[in-house]
Amino acid sequence: RHPASWFQSFYNYRVMGTHLRNESLSDIPNPNTLNATTQWKDVSTSYARFDIYLKQFAKVQLDEHDLKEMLEEHLWKKEISP
Repeated sequence: RHPASWFQSFYNYRVMGTHLRNESLSDIPNPNTLNATTQWKDVSTSYARFDIYLKQFAKVQLDEHDLKEMLEEHLWKKEISP
């Protein structure tokens, strides 16, 4: 699934859940504000970075810059497994 489609679907899922639980709809952020450093109910563009997981499985080439980028902490802590 394309990362943009995944993000859109997940965002809409969270919005619908908010609506069904009768929570305040005014608290729903604009999806354009959910970037690599911000999230709402686990919705963030960082989670749509499927290339990170493919790199961990060694399915794509990985250079030193890519490795450092993978380990940057945006929203969650990441480690290289032994």
